Amino acid sequence: MELRKRQAKILQDLFEKKRISVDAILDEYGISKRTLYYDLNKINDWLSEDNFGMANIEDKEIVIEIANLAGMEKRMHRGKEYYFSSEERRAIEFLFITLNSEKIVIDDLKNAFDVSRNTILSDLKSVKSEIEESGELKFCNSIKQGYYVTGDESTLRKIIQEKINELKTPEGKAVLKIYMQNSLFELTKNEIDFYKLCICIIKQYELDIKNEYILSDMQTEGFMIQVSWIRSLKGYTIKLSDDEKNALTGTLSYRSVENSVEKMARCGIEMVQEEVYYLASMLLGIETTGFKTHREEERFIEKIADQFISNFERITCLVFYNRSKLRHELFHHLRALFYRMKYGTPSDNPLTRDIKQMYSFVFEATRRAIAEVGNDFMRDIPDTEIAYLCIYMVSNLDEKKVHQSAKYDGSILIVGPKNMAIATLIKEQIQNLLGDSFEYDVISLSRLKTRMLSEYVMVVLVDVPRGKVTGENVVETSIVLNKEDQQKIVDILQNEKLLSKYNNKIEDILSIVEENVTQPIERKELYFSLFRYFNSRKGYNPSEQPGMECILGEKTRTEVLPDHMDWEDTLHYGSELLDSSEGRLWERIQNLVSRDKLQTYRFEKDAILIHYPMQGEQQREIKLLKMISEEGVVCPDGKKAYLILCLTTIDKYSHFSLLDEVYRFYGKKTKITELVESYKQ
Repeated sequence: MELRKRQAKILQDLFEKKRISVDAILDEYGISKRTLYYDLNKINDWLSEDNFGMANIEDKEIVIEIANLAGMEKRMHRGKEYYFSSEERRAIEFLFITLNSEKIVIDDLKNAFDVSRNTILSDLKSVKSEIEESGELKFCNSIKQGYYVTGDESTLRKIIQEKINELKTPEGKAVLKIYMQNSLFELTKNEIDFYKLCICIIKQYELDIKNEYILSDMQTEGFMIQVSWIRSLKGYTIKLSDDEKNALTGTLSYRSVENSVEKMARCGIEMVQEEVYYLASMLLGIETTGFKTHREEERFIEKIADQFISNFERITCLVFYNRSKLRHELFHHLRALFYRMKYGTPSDNPLTRDIKQMYSFVFEATRRAIAEVGNDFMRDIPDTEIAYLCIYMVSNLDEKKVHQSAKYDGSILIVGPKNMAIATLIKEQIQNLLGDSFEYDVISLSRLKTRMLSEYVMVVLVDVPRGKVTGENVVETSIVLNKEDQQKIVDILQNEKLLSKYNNKIEDILSIVEENVTQPIERKELYFSLFRYFNSRKGYNPSEQPGMECILGEKTRTEVLPDHMDWEDTLHYGSELLDSSEGRLWERIQNLVSRDKLQTYRFEKDAILIHYPMQGEQQREIKLLKMISEEGVVCPDGKKAYLILCLTTIDKYSHFSLLDEVYRFYGKKTKITELVESYKQ
């Protein structure tokens, strides 16, 4: 007689180990006690044929007594068959069910693995529990369809790949290769070797990208291309978001797959377009993020948005009161950015240089905030992408509530798209043109009311369809003010008699200049330069703000901390030195700490910034206190800081210029080291 594969494997184990616990056998082979007793009877029948010995159960262990070692060894090595472990068997069962061309029932699996019905039922119970754990998939069974899996296709594909990777032996992979070839033949009636075709696609891919990236496991990738074919032929395709498709379209991987698919189509082998995107993402690295579901990926992006906003608040020492709105706007942009960075296709931004110049501090804060997120995809974001994020932050910083009452003398309303990033750029251009002579409000088109046209001296429409809003004081422009737009602005302001105060004087100066220079002058640019000069108001100047003079120079207060100061002691010490409100600042800091709202930012390895907000205090002023610790203070992040900067703020924006100076001045570790060493001496 001949033993079945499982029985032969149990006998081989007994032959090598002489004694094995019953529980170990049951666990390893995933069988019931009844099946084990049946197998032992068959093993003993085989042993008794040539008087090789006997296997018995003693004290919950199976023990074999061998009477003819040489004869048994010779016969066991005759015609050996491979036996799948319970893990391999369950993986292959799942792959059979998801990659079948016809329905799969228990008898199909029972015959394929030569195991009992109870063993198959136990296997399927384990498979069901595992794949339904994510909540995205459901393991089903019906008389008409047999066993099948429904749910999110992206999740299913990733589990399929996991199961393929669980096949560690050549025998397991060989079984899968034959099974998928048979399924594809039944689905297409094409006798081509599909696995070889998949390997050709991969090799062509490597040629197309000029060996910039070599696939680490060509066999697994080849299997996954076959999986894509089988699943799509059965009507199941991967649905990628438009953002991800747009990012993929710009990759060399996508173009390579697209060309291969076009060649196959000419030979009568079709693949749906959705699967081209999927294969491109797979060849770029299907396991890049490790997410099993789109919802999981969305939660990840939401987390990035939250971290980014929190980081920006800590770095700039402010709080966004419209946080949910900003988070919503950033989510949609970060999702697209995530895919662009994931597939190496960062976008171009022709306004990057202008944005860096106009919003230098906010740009730097944005760069620091996104770098602090700590995700690999966000680690090396180029300036072009940071510039887009910067505009989102600027538009939420500058957006003001539009007053609904009387007209404001010298107020200009700027109306833009929903996120107002472009409108903010136009606001900056108009400010550069007119100086600080006017107040500016920025709103989205959806918030514009007809009565507002008469409440402002001028309404500037940015990137709004022509003719949608009309009026004598309305200027329509794109994202860049041209000379015609500038002239219309002048005409409107002159009609409002807002330029008349200095107009004659400016015109006289221009006439004198024209009479005394030989070359033509840029009259319009010079007009606005003179207008800004005569209309300039005493605006914000860091050197004129209380507590800002020589803020980083010798007059800045510097203290050396006493030895053995912990974090709480340091906070208290800083409060006492900064406070002019009878202890209220320390009470405020304690309250912030208790609610986990205290803002700190480790801007260099050995230096930390602590925000001491003084909004609402009568004797408030912007102050910067430098505290030096020779031994280092252990901060909440578990690391030491030798330089502690304590900053008081009086409102949302007045301290920006100071912070800009701080980050620039202490932007190098050598500065901090030199400072600490100088006080040690």
